[in-house]
Amino acid sequence: MMAAGPVVLLVAFLLNPLQAQDSELFVLRGSNLHLDVKKPVKLTDETYFVWKFNDSRVVRFTHNKQTTIFPSYKENVDFSEGNYSLQLKNLQHSNSGIYKAVVSGEKDVIVTEYRLTIQDKVSSVKLTVTPNNSSSSSSCNLTVTCSTEDSSISTAVHCDNQTCSLVKKPNLKPPVQTSSIIVYLQQDYIICNHSNQVSWKHNNKELKSYCKTEQDAIVSAAIRITAGVLTAILAVACTVIVYIKCKRKSNENTGNDISQEMEMSQNVYQRPDDASDLHPTTTYSMIQFPAQPVNSAETKHTPSDPSTCLPETVYAQVQRHDNAKR
Repeated sequence: MMAAGPVVLLVAFLLNPLQAQDSELFVLRGSNLHLDVKKPVKLTDETYFVWKFNDSRVVRFTHNKQTTIFPSYKENVDFSEGNYSLQLKNLQHSNSGIYKAVVSGEKDVIVTEYRLTIQDKVSSVKLTVTPNNSSSSSSCNLTVTCSTEDSSISTAVHCDNQTCSLVKKPNLKPPVQTSSIIVYLQQDYIICNHSNQVSWKHNNKELKSYCKTEQDAIVSAAIRITAGVLTAILAVACTVIVYIKCKRKSNENTGNDISQEMEMSQNVYQRPDDASDLHPTTTYSMIQFPAQPVNSAETKHTPSDPSTCLPETVYAQVQRHDNAKR
């Protein structure tokens, strides 16, 4: 199976890179954010506490617990007098900037500072893979393009019988906002990832859909041959089964015909069960046997004993059955 080998990451672009520090925050547009004060605050008659956004004041709080929220922020912030925290609501891109918690007196002392960036969700990413004409049976070359609504990246991938790798640096088109496109190979997939600090989208495609090596061709041919052989065996088996069934059915029909003929022949010679239907008739037949031959001289004279000259007469009674009723 084709593999990508070690995971290869290719960061396409990253505008305005931001260091991962405690004071740097990235928030999805429309969300709320809670800002805490990280150092203890102690107010006197000469000092007061204030939250600032860039160069403007958001909230002021005095030592006698007098709270003032300035008009531009009344609808979007809440202030906690107990711990001096600030709640920002429904953040928009205009709210990106620096927020400072300051104890103000003769001098300003910054007790907490945040750098806030408001971001949208990233757009979907489209991954396009195009095989090159330089591909062969043992290797293939691909052009990979990842594109978003406002940016794109192109790179090249080379695959052989064993592994695939990225071989070309991407061509960059800068996006409008801070985000990044990352192309990497993992196992049998090309993956394109579009992300920022608050959201991400990705797309992937399987490498072997575009790169069929010589080994893959051999395996595919073997599968086709095996499927053809199995189909032929199945066809022969079905033909044999059908022939056997037809032969058995023919033999059964022949046996039934012979049995019916035998039964009919028995019925012809069988004596009827109902003897009352028989109408016997009696026929008398007279059978004469010729007398023994006599000499010619004797035949000229009439014998004295007539019984010696008369022929023997035998009557035989013959019974005939008339099967047909009249």
